[in-house]
Order: sequence, then structure tokens, then C-alpha cells
Amino acid sequence: MRALAAVALGCAGGAVLVRAGRRLRGSTLAAPWVWSCFSLAALVGAEIMAAWLNGEAPSAVAVHLQYLAAMTMLTPFVAMLGAKRPQDRAWQWIVLSLLALLALPSLKAAIFDAGATPAPHAAWRWLLAVMALAGLLNYLPTRYGVAAALFFGGQLLELAEYLPGLAAPLSGRDSLAGLGLAVAALLAAQAAALVKKSGAPSVDRLWLDFRDAFGVLWALRVAERFNAAAAQSSWRVWLGWSGLKSNRKEQHLVRDAGPISADVLPAMRQSLKNLLWRFVSPEWISERLGP
Repeated sequence: MRALAAVALGCAGGAVLVRAGRRLRGSTLAAPWVWSCFSLAALVGAEIMAAWLNGEAPSAVAVHLQYLAAMTMLTPFVAMLGAKRPQDRAWQWIVLSLLALLALPSLKAAIFDAGATPAPHAAWRWLLAVMALAGLLNYLPTRYGVAAALFFGGQLLELAEYLPGLAAPLSGRDSLAGLGLAVAALLAAQAAALVKKSGAPSVDRLWLDFRDAFGVLWALRVAERFNAAAAQSSWRVWLGWSGLKSNRKEQHLVRDAGPISADVLPAMRQSLKNLLWRFVSPEWISERLGP
């Protein structure tokens, strides 16, 4: 039954990922998508092997497989950190190298410690915690915040034995529940992707879709670059978290000045497109920005 449940969850998550893959074509999120598929396959495979190997007593091999599968849950976020052309492809070697490093405690235990269970160093455990938390914070303020929280919960269940301070509180947790939360996160993300901000200007729609897809880290970087160009060109606008705003200065404070002037709108659109071409395709932009 455990293996059947894992297969069912894998099929549900795989269907969501296949559908998401079509929307991500032409963007640098294709690599995080591949790592997500790899992680889902690894988690499902580890659960199936654990159900087959454990029998009446837990198997050390199953523990190692589940450890290695749990490490793959960190790869989509790390891949997203390099999601900027032209370094996005070379960045995947860094992701692969990180995954190899995370696998070292398992290899060390299997080869040098007579098949003992993985026992990462304390510094290793804090590294895992920081990466998992960074992934949560990157998407929590976006429309995918619920999905990020669910996925973070799945990571906690899968990585509980290897995170600082969680081994005892979550000692009775079930790794299958971690897989279930990860698939629930995919379903929540699919539902959130269908939510569009009706009535928003085309530039804001473009910005909001990019912000939500790439998260806080890249969104803040793009907004910083755009606002620098706006200040240099005296457009009297700024790109905030919720979109473009016109501004005026009152007592050294920047305040919203209402609608943006139509004279500067073409230049602003082009500036934003130039910044986003490093992440997405012209077709992706045109679909949201219009002609």
C-alpha cells in the first residue's frame, strides 16, 4: 500500500509538472523545472524501494536512499539562483556539485562506517536549514506563498533527522507525508498560476508574473536596475513590489503622483523588456505585454 500511495502521488505531481513545463518554455526556469522532476522521481523511487527493502525491520539501504532523495528537494531553488542568461546553463554544474557534496555523508557512512546511517556534521545541518528557509522566504510574498509553505513543510518532514533541533520533535514523522506535502505544493502552485490580476496595466501584468515566477531575490534585483535607469532618465516613476508608480517629491519623500505619463511609457516598457530578456523569451513577454 505504501508503494502504491507513492506511485499515486508521483503521478499527480508529474501531471502538474508536465503542464507547468509548457508554460516555462523559453524561460530560464526550465532548469529548475528539470531538477523538480528529478527530485519528484527520486522521492517516489526512494519510497518504493523503502517499502520493498524494509519488510519487518528498517533497512540501512532504504535510509540512505531516502537521505539522498531528500537532498534533491534543495536543488530547484539552488538552480533558480542562477536563472539568468548567459550563466544559467553553466550554473547547473554548480547545482550538480552541491548535490554531490550533500551526498558525501551518505557515502562516508556507507563506505567507511560499516553501513551506518548518514550523520551530517552540524555545519552541514545548518546549511540544509538555511537553504530550505531561503527557498520559503523567496516565494512567501508572492502568489505562490501557500505552495512555498507546503513545500517547506515537506522538506521539514523529509529532512527532519538532518536539520538542527528537529530530529527529536519529528522523530515519529512519516517520509511519505513529506512527499504528500511536496505534491500538495505543486497542486497549490498550479491553482495559484490560474489567478490573474484583472484590470492591471500590461506592464504591471508582466512585472507581477515575473516577480511571482522568479521570487524575491531576482525581483528585487530587476527592480533595482529598472529604478536606476528611471532615475537616470528622469522618468519620475519607480517599480515597486506591486507594479509601476508615478512619483513626486514632497519634503524629501517620494509619493505616488497618480497615472504614469503616456510620453515615457514606451521607453519604460522597452527598459523592462531589456531587463527581462535575460530571464524569459520575447514570446513570454509579448504574451503579457501585448504589441
